[in-house]
Amino acid sequence: ADPSDADIDHFTKPYGSPNPPFTVRYDGFIAGEGPGDLGGTLTFTTTAGQFSAVGAYSVTPGGLTSTNYAIMFVDGTLYIVQAEALVNYIGETWFVSSGSSATTAQVTLTASLQAVDQDYPLGSATVSFIDITSTPKVLAANVPVSPVAGYPNVGTANTIITLSTGQY
Repeated sequence: ADPSDADIDHFTKPYGSPNPPFTVRYDGFIAGEGPGDLGGTLTFTTTAGQFSAVGAYSVTPGGLTSTNYAIMFVDGTLYIVQAEALVNYIGETWFVSSGSSATTAQVTLTASLQAVDQDYPLGSATVSFIDITSTPKVLAANVPVSPVAGYPNVGTANTIITLSTGQY
């Protein structure tokens, strides 16, 4: 019997979305025959899930049988890419200084966020605080967001920085 290939396609999905429906491409059937001449049910296995980390994951087809063909299953790849989360800023920023004659100021930066999609957890999100006055500059980068207990799509990011005179 001639071999028949079942090659899976390659797929991309954003983090937090369900896995897409997987499909295969067939090759090697004799004239007039096709996937309908195979037995079993086409299945796919992968370790990737809805909230798997960004990266590449193997997707393995299987489940088909045939007495007339030696089926060779060829893995595909599911690429999980960063999601473009829609987040509403719902918080404030507080400034605390050690006095009017001080040469430095302790500044507490707090951002409260809520994902527009209630099923999107903010637990792995980060926030960067940027001064957008005359010359934009990053005050603090990649500050982790802590989810609010019971509300995974709501969180806060907090950090303390020290600014010198002329920076505030």
